[in-house]
Amino acid sequence: MDTCILHQPSSRVLSETSIANVVSQRDSSFGDTAEVPGGYATHRDFQWSSGVAVQASHASVEGHYQDVEHWHQEDQVHASHGSTLCLDRKRNRHEVCGLRIPASMLSSAARTNAAVAKMSSRVALYQASMQDWFIDHEKQQREIRRTRQIKYRQKQQDNMAALEDSIHQIQLDISKLDQRRRAFATAIPTEMTLWNVAVDYFRLFRFGRQPIERAEKLSTSPMSTPSVQLDFLRSTMAPDVLYNDGSGVEAIMSSWKHFSLCFRDAEVDLTGLEKSGVDTLIASTTTAFCIDQQTLTRVFPHLCGEGAGRVELQLADKLLGRAVVMRGLTRFEWDIGYGRVTRMTTESDLLTPMLELLGTLEDVVLVCGKALVSLNLN
Repeated sequence: MDTCILHQPSSRVLSETSIANVVSQRDSSFGDTAEVPGGYATHRDFQWSSGVAVQASHASVEGHYQDVEHWHQEDQVHASHGSTLCLDRKRNRHEVCGLRIPASMLSSAARTNAAVAKMSSRVALYQASMQDWFIDHEKQQREIRRTRQIKYRQKQQDNMAALEDSIHQIQLDISKLDQRRRAFATAIPTEMTLWNVAVDYFRLFRFGRQPIERAEKLSTSPMSTPSVQLDFLRSTMAPDVLYNDGSGVEAIMSSWKHFSLCFRDAEVDLTGLEKSGVDTLIASTTTAFCIDQQTLTRVFPHLCGEGAGRVELQLADKLLGRAVVMRGLTRFEWDIGYGRVTRMTTESDLLTPMLELLGTLEDVVLVCGKALVSLNLN
């Protein structure tokens, strides 16, 4: 049986003598049974009359297998006869095999073909599904890349807009500073006058009266030390110059010393000069400082001393560490004949920033009512 499936029959196997021998053996084994078209036979197709018929059938089958083995040997001998012999074998193959392939093998082959067809359909479906998945995945990746590019371009545009705004603001600041520089340059002559005295005064006392080492570190002018400050006052002020409620150069130095002790790291900036009358000049200033523990102790001792109550302590905590920016005015009076400053008065607005920090006038009264400095810092 295996020889029939795996090897082609030779021309000798398919000869009339061989086929007649097989048919005669079949007829002798089956007796008077009818032929089955196509060469297929089952137990239901034949009637066995006696045990002799069964033995004859076995003998015929054994003879059949012997013939098949003989055909296979002849097949190997005639395998090299050429393509014409192969075509004859292919043409007569189904006739001989039809006589020898049982129905069980045909049904098994049919099931195998069905399984192969089913597997092929599954493979085709899987390939189609994978192709669709790759297409969708590629579309998704393209969409992600497109979204990232849009975000990146938007971020670049935002950065460029921010840089342009910053550049525009810097240009405005430069223009304002240049205008102020030109205004000071045209307003202050080279010789000593009230204008350059006022400018040099705020340049030297920009950081108050500092110790020598700190004044040298902070000041933009060379050697803005207490000795330099005192020499400047003696060279530009009259000996009996009036300063708020005091008089003399020493009163000015004492006032700056007290201011520097109460408000550490304070910075006074000159923001404008305005002429008032023939011999009077008014300077506008802004003073910035931070309220620290030393400021509370020296200026508002009632908020942090032994007699401070719960409300005072809460107000002290509210002020501690806060930055204050207050505006002020300084008035200079000049003696043309003497060429010196004869009077100076200063005023500062401490009420406005304290009201912004505390929120209510009642709290401002509690804080500043017992303070050691007035609201105008005189």
